Amino acid sequence: MKKISFTIILDFVKKNYLYVLIFVGVILLAVSFIPKKSTTKAVSSKIYTSEQYITDTEQKLKGIICEMLGTKDVSVMITLNNSVENIFADSTKINTDITENSGGGDSKTEQSDSKENQYIIITDEKGNEQALVVTQVMPQIRGVVVVCANGNNTVIKEMVRSAVVTVLDISSKKVCVTGTLN
Repeated sequence: MKKISFTIILDFVKKNYLYVLIFVGVILLAVSFIPKKSTTKAVSSKIYTSEQYITDTEQKLKGIICEMLGTKDVSVMITLNNSVENIFADSTKINTDITENSGGGDSKTEQSDSKENQYIIITDEKGNEQALVVTQVMPQIRGVVVVCANGNNTVIKEMVRSAVVTVLDISSKKVCVTGTLN
């Protein structure tokens, strides 16, 4: 058995470097097509309840107002007209029955349609079944009350009202800004 030394391999690579580069490229390309073990989980977007929507929105709004005024002395309350509406994925099956009645020379054709909807059910990692939510329609905001230090000052009141109207895209009539009585 003949021993292959490193210098022999190096000489071969120097003489045939183009072929070696092509060979290495083909190997790398082949390796890139090997399927990898999938570790991805089902994408789960957050499903909001009305309470979570209010809490999250109040916290974000309070954070913005606190930053604007440079104080932590801010309280925010939001009320809603309705609740979060879930729109579920469904499959629709339509059956059409056509009957022809021919009696005494007159022929009548009757058509009846029946429609059957079924929600698409998914199973989560824990084995719980639930309808697949396609989208959520967030509720309309009925009103907002903001209580903050110096909230009775007209300049601060207008700054806060303007921020709330802009962030929530609601009418200024739905926003009440007031200060504390201390």
